[in-house]
Amino acid sequence: MSFVPENFLMAERALDQISVDATAFFTNSDRAIEQIVAAAASLAGMAAAWSAAVAFIDAQAVANPGNTEWDALLARKDKLTSDFIVMRNLVQSVRDAAIAARG
Repeated sequence: MSFVPENFLMAERALDQISVDATAFFTNSDRAIEQIVAAAASLAGMAAAWSAAVAFIDAQAVANPGNTEWDALLARKDKLTSDFIVMRNLVQSVRDAAIAARG
């Protein structure tokens, strides 16, 4: 809502609406921060949950040198791992910045 108040009552209503809007935006911001915190925790758990599969692929690629199927799977795993690390670091950075900004 954007307008220029013409009298005291309109000015008072404008401040009331500003307060309502600000409270709603703050609540939405808090929810977004909570989602980012949850996403960071999920990503941390994901790394632990999939570490055995990653280790297995690494071991099979070493045990089967020159095997194109294992080499392709290893390359795919390496790309996913790299992308995961970038995503995890980004989410953690956003989480930390949002928490610091919130105070």
